[in-house]
Amino acid sequence: MERLQFTTEIDAPVSLVEEAMLGKFSYPLWTAAFNGTSTYEGGWNKGDTIKFIGVNKEGKKEGLAGTIKERIPGELVEIQYYGLLDGDTIITEGAAVEDWSGLEIYRFAAVNGKTTLTVLLDVNEQYKDYFNKSWPEALAILKQYTEQKAIHRPYPCFWFNGEKKAQEAAEMYCALFAGSSLRSSGSLVTHFEIGGLPVMLLDAGPMFRPNPTISLYATFEKKEEIDRAWSAFAAEGKVLMPLQQYEWSSYYGWVEDRFGINWQLTLGKIADVGQQVVPLLMFCGAQQNKAEAAIDYYTHIFRDAEKLFDMRYQPGQAKTNATIVHARYRLGNTLFMAMDSGVPQPFSFNQGVSLVISCDTQAEIDYYWQEFSSKGEESQCGWCADQFGVWWQVVPTILGELMADPATSQAVMNAFMKMKKFEIDVLLRAANRK
Repeated sequence: MERLQFTTEIDAPVSLVEEAMLGKFSYPLWTAAFNGTSTYEGGWNKGDTIKFIGVNKEGKKEGLAGTIKERIPGELVEIQYYGLLDGDTIITEGAAVEDWSGLEIYRFAAVNGKTTLTVLLDVNEQYKDYFNKSWPEALAILKQYTEQKAIHRPYPCFWFNGEKKAQEAAEMYCALFAGSSLRSSGSLVTHFEIGGLPVMLLDAGPMFRPNPTISLYATFEKKEEIDRAWSAFAAEGKVLMPLQQYEWSSYYGWVEDRFGINWQLTLGKIADVGQQVVPLLMFCGAQQNKAEAAIDYYTHIFRDAEKLFDMRYQPGQAKTNATIVHARYRLGNTLFMAMDSGVPQPFSFNQGVSLVISCDTQAEIDYYWQEFSSKGEESQCGWCADQFGVWWQVVPTILGELMADPATSQAVMNAFMKMKKFEIDVLLRAANRK
């Protein structure tokens, strides 16, 4: 047998690439390059048996049977093939089986905020041309799907006061976190990614201002790195909790930077958290002691979500009614944290910090809009508040493309400025696309 190697770079974090490659829903999408009916049965943990299944022209199931020889999440998958599928039967002996008895290996590596994916494959000479053609096609599909899905992750948007400081802020943040990237910057909107988290800055005027209800919780593995970030954030900023040792952290601090964004910095292992920069929602003011209910709500309405863990206040620890001292949950591929404030606060959630969810279809927009606003509040241009007072922007994925066309952008803007909930068909007609 000969070992083939295929490599691609995907502009998305390793966790997202790995999920797209192995996920039950997305696996058939990229493996359609091999067989349009491709799927699998089994698991991806070390020692699991897994069957890769397709349907031939006669309508009969065929494929390969293997064992997961090694699995290191975020780094490695090794599949050892041992049999051929003939309908529901696994054939484990014979010359045909020997032709397919090699290893298939997936290696994931994080490089500057992106993922380098390498596939190693043991093949018989007679199948070499087939895989040299099919694997690059499959990886191209995987790359396109994953990079598009990366855009759809819920992510925070911070409101700036219209003084045209958004790009300056984004450049400062990107300089402080390895692997960061400034995606785009215009007069109104700036997009960048830091520590595995997409972030949007909206430089729209003095109407709203961020407050500590939604902060960015950043983990650093080296003291010199956290000191450097702290110095940058504290300069002309406001220290809420000094950078020092606390009961829960050997080195932690909370600071509001000069642009109004709140940061919680801690020394620790990024792998223990799962994401270097994480949005943290603090439930206080009118939403005091609602963190647990909110987490239950969010993990219910998002189809791909899970509660990871929570820590609770001990009796007498909080100076107000509070339950959750720290919790983590996942919405799509974005990690979130939440807490109930341990002391009374004079503020609560507002439009100064919102969460953005991009939707491919009108059905998705309708779903999230109904879920968020039915017990919350509707506003203009895709903005709505949920029942906990958290503000969301429910926007169509295609909006950026429509606004990038100078011939139709003004007409598109005129159309959506009249909307509360976005209507994709109306936008397409304004852009002469329908």
